[in-house]
Amino acid sequence: MSNTKIILKKGKEASLHRKHLWVFSGAISKMDPNLNDGELVDVFSYSGEFLARGYYSNKGSIAVRVMTFDPSESIDGSYYRRQFESSKIKRSNLPLSETNVMRLIHGEGDGVPSLIVDLYDRHIVIQAHSIAIHHDRQMIAEALDQVFDPETIYYKSESTMNQTVENEWLKGDTAETIVLENGKKFHINWVTGQKTGFFIDQRENRQLLNELKNIGSVLNTFCYSGGFSVCSPLDSIEKIVSVDSSKVAIEMCNKNIALNQLSSFHTSYCQDVFDFLSKLEESFDMVILDPPAFAKHIGARHQAIQAYKRLNIQGMKHVKKHGFMMTYSCSQVVDRDLFEKAVYSAAIESGRKIQI
Repeated sequence: MSNTKIILKKGKEASLHRKHLWVFSGAISKMDPNLNDGELVDVFSYSGEFLARGYYSNKGSIAVRVMTFDPSESIDGSYYRRQFESSKIKRSNLPLSETNVMRLIHGEGDGVPSLIVDLYDRHIVIQAHSIAIHHDRQMIAEALDQVFDPETIYYKSESTMNQTVENEWLKGDTAETIVLENGKKFHINWVTGQKTGFFIDQRENRQLLNELKNIGSVLNTFCYSGGFSVCSPLDSIEKIVSVDSSKVAIEMCNKNIALNQLSSFHTSYCQDVFDFLSKLEESFDMVILDPPAFAKHIGARHQAIQAYKRLNIQGMKHVKKHGFMMTYSCSQVVDRDLFEKAVYSAAIESGRKIQI
């Protein structure tokens, strides 16, 4: 059975020739008006050349997410198995020491758009970002089982899908485990935790903190499960303060602190971070600002930039002379340039002499 065809406008095939994995709706000349969201389609140039095969989406401006540029390749269990085997080889070559938690599939970065797969020791969490990947979840789980042989495969997409889907176990029923990241221990619960259970993308930054010298005190705001708190430098640390407005996050943070035998250095506060900083009177060798997204859509961008500016002003006021501050944004609509400008503005208004 042949797939539905999508024909591009003249001159719009160049990005696919460069192996870009997206086809934007504005590039399409002809398509079946009754195409279903998540339907597999073949993309052709205006002159009739096969360009790519992928999943159609009627949500947003990205009309097709490309899965393959090979006209002979089917999107089936064998396809996913090949992608996962490639990922396994790549990850096996990473310079990771005492680490068994990592992202196995990072969407387009690993050639499988809209799919996130995270590994927590012997447990795997799948997250879909499109209805097509949601429909393929059983096939994906079977391929993951064949390649990685995990104890648990958990599908967690309620928060990422626009339509209602249910989280579910696709293999086993374990909800939590203890993992190692650069030798540090962390309790992970992928059922109750945020995202897939842990913010894996901060691994290098947590290790950077751990390797800094003469850090006697650390203030970790929006601490969640205490990733940065746990990674405070053991050779110099005297005081760790963790702050989050979530009671569940603080309980998890305290649990991880105890797991790594840091309780004697640690104090946690379940408070709004802005309120906490406004009343805080002491300074720290390291201040960490890692808030949740302040803007989830373009209309909230200006307000988010102002919030980042206010937060960084407050944070800078509590850094000791010759101390450090790590500051982050995970708002997709606030790009690097805008975030840097917000931090620069905060540096000027803080009245502190700051080196970036």
